[in-house]
Amino acid sequence: MVVAASAGVYFFVINKGGGVTAPEQTVINYFDAVSSGDTNAVKAVFAPDSQPNDTALKLLASVYSSGMLKWSDFKLKTLTQMATDATVQIEDATISVAFAGQSMKEHLSTFNTSGQPMVFKLKNVGGQWLLTSDGNMNISPSLPNMPSIPTSPSNSGT
Repeated sequence: MVVAASAGVYFFVINKGGGVTAPEQTVINYFDAVSSGDTNAVKAVFAPDSQPNDTALKLLASVYSSGMLKWSDFKLKTLTQMATDATVQIEDATISVAFAGQSMKEHLSTFNTSGQPMVFKLKNVGGQWLLTSDGNMNISPSLPNMPSIPTSPSNSGT
């Protein structure tokens, strides 16, 4: 009886039955860090050999700390998870954009101009899941007269 209960807890609570996987939580932590404009927190979710460059981090900090761009309501899917590597796809999210007194809130699919799925790559470093790529978030949120803005370390907004 105890074994059956333990197995049920594992499959329904720990193994995706009601929550996010550890790699998915890292992706959520990434967006929390990016949305706050905290470059140290952004760097903390990347593997040591995959750190974003300082220029990209400064651009992100200026956009996100101003409140111009916000992410929420994630729908994530762990595509693969091995002992050392994982991939997580953003199936959907809500993106809020505010600029010059205008604002809009849309689903990711509206802004994802590449049509490619946003897949984050992660690796397990000392028991912690860390990003090795940011999903190449090639999205282009825009309002009238809004300049191109960076949305991730791999998309500088140009």
